[in-house]
Amino acid sequence: MKNLILIGASGIALEIIDSVDAINAIEPCWNITGILDDDPNRNGESFYRGVEIVGTSQDIGRYIETDTFFLIAFCSVPNFMLRPEYVERLTRKYPDIRFATIIHPLAWISPSASVGSGVFLAPHTVVDANACMGDHCLALFGSVISRCVKIGDFVFISAGVNIMGSVHVGECSFLGVRTTIISDIGDHVLVNAGALVSRPVASHAIVQAPASGEVTYFKSTEKLQRLLGSLCHH
Repeated sequence: MKNLILIGASGIALEIIDSVDAINAIEPCWNITGILDDDPNRNGESFYRGVEIVGTSQDIGRYIETDTFFLIAFCSVPNFMLRPEYVERLTRKYPDIRFATIIHPLAWISPSASVGSGVFLAPHTVVDANACMGDHCLALFGSVISRCVKIGDFVFISAGVNIMGSVHVGECSFLGVRTTIISDIGDHVLVNAGALVSRPVASHAIVQAPASGEVTYFKSTEKLQRLLGSLCHH
């Protein structure tokens, strides 16, 4: 069995732990060694189903040479845009780091689809024919990535999302619960829950939900990121 460390004691980590158990029930594959979380006050905490928080990301070096894989398990509206920089720092500091891809047995992946590394696919996720999903993407319950859709790196796909019509979703975008995407969207776009994207959306934008379809653009990634980060304090 391969060792697995999750980074981030989050709600997504709960789903990953359940999915690993479902995989192992069919064929033993993964041993979850623990979770690293950057809140030092949580060190030693029993997190979920016997999995403990065993340190912070500063402790990754202890596990690099122990045949361990890692999976980034944090993603929320305030922090989703921080994930690429986080992974870049890790790979720069630890060139030999390996990222796991965890696919629940009830997900369906077409033989002609491609899925990158560091990806998590929850139950009843569909990745259809000739679809392409980049690295470090997360797709939750019941999301559908239709045929020929292209998903960039670091995209978060909430539960019940439908992406249809051979569209492209740019890197590091966040698709809220039950959104429907039938037109291209750029990089660093937040699509609020329930919204319908029926016309192209350029990068650095927030798509309001659901009826107005109003789009708010920002001149830079930094301005959008500052706004999203401020949501932590509200």
